[in-house]
Amino acid sequence: MSAMPSLLTVGILEPRKNQACLLEVCEALWEDGLMFELNIVGRVNPHFGQPVVREIARLQQRGRAVRHHEGVNDETLLKLYRGARATVFPTVAEGCGLPVIESLWMGVPCVCSDLPVLRENTEDGGCAVAALNDRAAWKRELKRVLIDDAWIDGLREAAGKRVLPTWRQTAEMLRRGLEG
Repeated sequence: MSAMPSLLTVGILEPRKNQACLLEVCEALWEDGLMFELNIVGRVNPHFGQPVVREIARLQQRGRAVRHHEGVNDETLLKLYRGARATVFPTVAEGCGLPVIESLWMGVPCVCSDLPVLRENTEDGGCAVAALNDRAAWKRELKRVLIDDAWIDGLREAAGKRVLPTWRQTAEMLRRGLEG
């Protein structure tokens, strides 16, 4: 684990996942003097992901602690989750919010966009939400994650206590919904 707090985001690099907003907010926090690292895990969308890759490179040239992990194995991903103070998902569109569920399964607190599909999985604890594309709100939430130990410990405890459905339970719930 790094000496600095670590934030983790997992997902394909593309506009829908909104990593550009996350990088902008993190740059503002670094400019304010906060020391942390940002790990971005995901393949690059070949059609739309290059602007995010260029911004990561620009920030790295400025000495910012941001790393892109394009292809990681399960062991490396697990290590990144275990080292993360929180996961962050500033997405503008999600299907079912699987990144949030995965974070909660790992017992890692999450900060995500305030989207209805994500709120389905955030309302029972372990998560904080920020208004979509509201950079000031994202900056406040991430700053709190990085500096407020009691608050993040409470989120971590809540995430660890969550009872999440298994794949079988989810499939059964879907089947019942389709039949009824």
